Amino acid sequence: MICSAVILSMTHAVEIAVLGSDMYGRAAFPLLITISKVNIGDFLQRMDVIVILTLIIGNFFKIAVFCYAALIVASDLFKVNEQSELVLPIGTVVLLTAMMIASNWPGHIQEGQLTIKFLLPLFSVVIPVLLLAIHLIRKRFGRPRPNTPADEKR
Repeated sequence: MICSAVILSMTHAVEIAVLGSDMYGRAAFPLLITISKVNIGDFLQRMDVIVILTLIIGNFFKIAVFCYAALIVASDLFKVNEQSELVLPIGTVVLLTAMMIASNWPGHIQEGQLTIKFLLPLFSVVIPVLLLAIHLIRKRFGRPRPNTPADEKR
């Protein structure tokens, strides 16, 4: 996590150094503008295509991991033995919500501002603190659970 933070900070520092703080603040995609300025000996140019392709492939794998995690959680939550039975319903939900969220860039920005203001604090602070409190209360006052095969593997 620290390595990711350092790489992200260095990337933003390079973008600010190349574009300047004014253009960096106004640009929707400062990385794309920064990469488009690369020109090494009139040989390496137009690297923005490679960067965009890398971002698209990276986002594909990120979404695939999120969908797989949702599949595992849903199969555990609904006690479904075969995870493949939930692939189509979860894929349909992801597709429909992706199409409903925002149809254009200003709509996407507006949804993002709503998410950062309300949902991000809820999911990153409130719910984890509640879960920790519930865990500590159960650990302190709860009765001991019977041994299960999962406990023996630990």
